[in-house]
Amino acid sequence: METEEHLRARSLTIVDRDGNPKIFLDGGQNPGTAHISLKSDNGAWLQIHEQPGGFITISLNGPTVGAGEVVLGPMGLSIRDGEGKLGVMIGKFSDPSTCEITVYRGGEQKARFPEGWHS
Repeated sequence: METEEHLRARSLTIVDRDGNPKIFLDGGQNPGTAHISLKSDNGAWLQIHEQPGGFITISLNGPTVGAGEVVLGPMGLSIRDGEGKLGVMIGKFSDPSTCEITVYRGGEQKARFPEGWHS
């Protein structure tokens, strides 16, 4: 006989067989602050955060992984390097009628498209 179980909680920590925290789920104390975190054995983290305003961020950090970050939001996608500097932005950031790609090096803008593209 199958049983259906439903767990309802504001937050949950899942541990490995040795009791080390590995997965964290948090519904958030305020609107737009929920997150999921996964911790590796070497201390690196993968985190997915809900942000106020409809943004979702995905970040990697820890001793062997830089603090890179991918942000998905209503305007588009941005990627930051391990120092937090912009790398790429794709979306409608400067003009809501045009999708564009902007490439950065060291946080400074190096190229921007859509020169010659049509929406």
